[in-house]
Amino acid sequence: KGATLTSAGLMLGNITASSNPTFKQSTDVNAASRSAYDIMKDVLKYRKIDAYGIAYAHNPTAAKTQIEFGDKLGIDTFFIASPVAVKMGRTPDEIRTYNNNVLKAVKQHPDRLTGQFTIHPAYPKESLEEMKRCLDLGMVGMKLYNQVKIDDPLFYPVLEKYIDYNMI
Repeated sequence: KGATLTSAGLMLGNITASSNPTFKQSTDVNAASRSAYDIMKDVLKYRKIDAYGIAYAHNPTAAKTQIEFGDKLGIDTFFIASPVAVKMGRTPDEIRTYNNNVLKAVKQHPDRLTGQFTIHPAYPKESLEEMKRCLDLGMVGMKLYNQVKIDDPLFYPVLEKYIDYNMI
């Protein structure tokens, strides 16, 4: 309950388990033939970008931990944003705080993190101002405010501005 498994998580779990001194290796005679293929060898051949990293600037060790996991999986770059859940980001000031967290995390790890901003489309004037501010500070894209669908007319001014910035 409450757990999510991804292929990266499973692979990392395998690395973590096998490097744990208390991990018991299987005595199954077929285990050797099954373990002959090293999936991590193939995984590490290719450059990877994590397009859904989360900014935890208020917790300085979280970004470091995220980067350490990325190192184990060969992830070079993280595109990060602060996710906005149902009871979050109800005002432009709250959204600005989340974007500031992203900016702070990117500033701490500029060689690994690339920021994306969030706006609240119910506040069109503030959204356009926040978009400009964030782009001027180096953010490269937007994480949608997921309580409003992209085809909602509230997003039209934002999408038009994206066109002006040649971002779509």
